[in-house]
Amino acid sequence: MRTTRACLLAAALALPAGGHAQPRPIDHSLPAPAGTTRLTLPAQDGAPIPLVILLPDALGDQGRSDPYVEALAARGIASLVVGLDAAGPGGDVARTKLAAAVARNWAAGHLPAVNPDLVGLVGFGTGARAALAAADGAPVVALDPGCEGLALPSYSPVLLVHGGAASDAAACSALPEPAGTAMLALPGASHAWDLPPALAPGGALVPSPSGEGRQRARPDLAATALAAQATASWLFQQLTPPRDAGRSAAR
Repeated sequence: MRTTRACLLAAALALPAGGHAQPRPIDHSLPAPAGTTRLTLPAQDGAPIPLVILLPDALGDQGRSDPYVEALAARGIASLVVGLDAAGPGGDVARTKLAAAVARNWAAGHLPAVNPDLVGLVGFGTGARAALAAADGAPVVALDPGCEGLALPSYSPVLLVHGGAASDAAACSALPEPAGTAMLALPGASHAWDLPPALAPGGALVPSPSGEGRQRARPDLAATALAAQATASWLFQQLTPPRDAGRSAAR
């Protein structure tokens, strides 16, 4: 069943978003093709916390992940942004999928504060396609993945976010949706809405995630805020066990 924008927005507003102070991010150098990564680790109450790995578009992160990292941290979810330098995956879907595996393995071995069984993926453009390919049962948020010729996994929960005014909006709306799939069309948004306005004040042409030419991107602060809150809220629901689960299991 198609999840409406109103339902996702209501969920974003209903879930907690302000109980955690914003932590200071720390950069780490990982083996290629992950490259330089940025870890944001919220304070924890003793139990290991969920982790979300964010995969870049073809042109790199460009600061696009910042609003999503902030929204995740506000919900007590750690994040690891991949590919912040030239050693990153560089827009190749296969290399970006490998970068996700490198990041996940590194986190499992180096981050005792993180629960390795509670890991989600967020991808931008080409990174969204890589996240869908790397899901293997993990929850995925695919941001502007390019819906022409796109196939969604049948065994992983997916939130697909696309611009309501993007060139592929009709293709996104027509995608078959496996169980567990949610769709969010951002009203009036084009492609790469989360580009910082300082980088492209009048818009920009960016590589299409489908690999076919370029597409028009336009920064949109309102769409970015909606997408970041919906992403964090949806992942919070996917990665945070119900508070009474432990008590029920102990009975």
